[in-house]
Amino acid sequence: MFKKPSQKTVVNSATKIGAGIAGAKLSDGVAAIMPESTKSYKKGAIAAAALVGAACIDAKTTAGEVAQAALVGMAVKQGTDAVTDLLVPAIDPQDNSKTSGKFINAVVGHNTTASTPADTSTATSRLNRSLNSPYTWNGGNTPVERVTPVLANKAPLGV
Repeated sequence: MFKKPSQKTVVNSATKIGAGIAGAKLSDGVAAIMPESTKSYKKGAIAAAALVGAACIDAKTTAGEVAQAALVGMAVKQGTDAVTDLLVPAIDPQDNSKTSGKFINAVVGHNTTASTPADTSTATSRLNRSLNSPYTWNGGNTPVERVTPVLANKAPLGV
């Protein structure tokens, strides 16, 4: 089963891995240009089509091996994304402070960087908190209208 690798086997494996990665990235492009009406099944459809395509290729030549590896990469990427889309709403995020919670969140596709379940606040409010900013965003049309102090005794910048 295992043998000593040669330059030829390493190059052959690297070529297949590169083709698989390229196929995975190309499949994201294919998914992006598919009509919005196919959103619920497009990842599964791409995975199935790529799997059938890979099975139909005669991989006796280098070009055949590369094409087959690219289609396998497409099938793996889109199949994994389809499963993730099914798991995320079905399984609640776990506590990331525990190893088991971090592992489950990573497998399911939940955010593994937060120590608690996902932060649902807006990006602006998270930025203000991270900067310890005394100002809030109020949605105005000009820079002066948009930034208002949180505390009444603090003047806006530049005043």
